Amino acid sequence: MKRLIALLTAVAVVTGVFASERILEPDFAYPKTVLKSADSLYEASVHSGDVLGQLEALMLSNESKSLIDRDTRPESIKRVLTVASGVKDRQMHALFDIYAAKLVSNYYRSNSWKFNQRDLPLTPRPADMSEWSDGMFNTVIDSLCQRAWDNAGDMPLTSLTRVIEADRLTLQYFPTLSDFVASVIPDVADRSGDLYKRVEKEAMLRAKAGSPRY
Repeated sequence: MKRLIALLTAVAVVTGVFASERILEPDFAYPKTVLKSADSLYEASVHSGDVLGQLEALMLSNESKSLIDRDTRPESIKRVLTVASGVKDRQMHALFDIYAAKLVSNYYRSNSWKFNQRDLPLTPRPADMSEWSDGMFNTVIDSLCQRAWDNAGDMPLTSLTRVIEADRLTLQYFPTLSDFVASVIPDVADRSGDLYKRVEKEAMLRAKAGSPRY
């Protein structure tokens, strides 16, 4: 199975990104086959209490479903959030949240021209995500990122190899889950929001101190 999270090297600086976008669309039979494997993995992981296995299965399932029918993305996001609500370990919850934030961001960006035309109050949000406005998306994404940043700690990336692919440079610049989460936030958070500015400020302070920038 291909791992669906990766940290990539860009311009001599390692940057954390989710890599499902890099997977080339396979033969149509492929996503259906992977979907069956993902469902089996999820059931086995729930039975054994393997939270990381559940996340891996969800990633495989979400990617497969989006290749079959892209309109399933909101449903996939809701499923990730539902499973995450039952995760008791804070750091694992952070990993679910930052993954969900990336999914929501990808969905928003795929139709941003439509969502940006809507002048709606932030609440109440429609149950159907396709009816949201850009402000609603930004609010949810920032909330997920904030919670992920608050809960992510010093869990080493080497303990997450089932879902995170990390080479030597990645481990040097982003050795922990907290580093990984901080590297994803600037790519998905609202750039005019407080969270984005705080993460950028911390990155600048790290750079001045001689530490790698996120």
